[in-house]
Amino acid sequence: MQLFRDLPGWLQVVLGVVTLLVTVGGTGAVIHATGPQHLSPTPSPTPPVATTTAVAPSAGTASSSPATPPPATPPVIFDNQVSFSDINFDVNPPKAVELTSGAPYTLDYESGGTMFGRILSASTGASEAIWAAASPPSYAQCRQWVTTNAGSGQDVIQNGMQLCVESAADRIIYLKIINADTMGGVVTAEAKVWRS
Repeated sequence: MQLFRDLPGWLQVVLGVVTLLVTVGGTGAVIHATGPQHLSPTPSPTPPVATTTAVAPSAGTASSSPATPPPATPPVIFDNQVSFSDINFDVNPPKAVELTSGAPYTLDYESGGTMFGRILSASTGASEAIWAAASPPSYAQCRQWVTTNAGSGQDVIQNGMQLCVESAADRIIYLKIINADTMGGVVTAEAKVWRS
């Protein structure tokens, strides 16, 4: 420390500023010192005043504000086979219903006429979209797909077809058609339902 005091005043100031910049430089702040421009071995009656100015991170560096995390994947509440003519996915487990009873439903497997085969139509407030990729979608993929690609809700159903469905209660459902029985009016599918 005595060696530092023996240096000329201007060199002490330069070394002090360099040391300060090196010490504070990693935190993204710059220190501006004001006060007397020379240092003496005796304490100064007016201590120097320091002010801090924040410096925004340069391009390519991480920001200090936290990024918004992606939405969490809700738990799977049902992952099994279902057989139905009409079904409500807003109950757990999903429940086959009769439309004539006035019960709420998500999907209706109905006759589209002999020319079209049977169709799957979504109820009011629900939507569905055909998933054409080879592998099943994740929750996020299925949700995004049905949100941006929902059809008219009347797709001719075929064995092996995959669908993403959003129920009236915002549940996301992935269906893979195992057997579309056009004569009996019942469809069997693998179903995965995520809690809304």
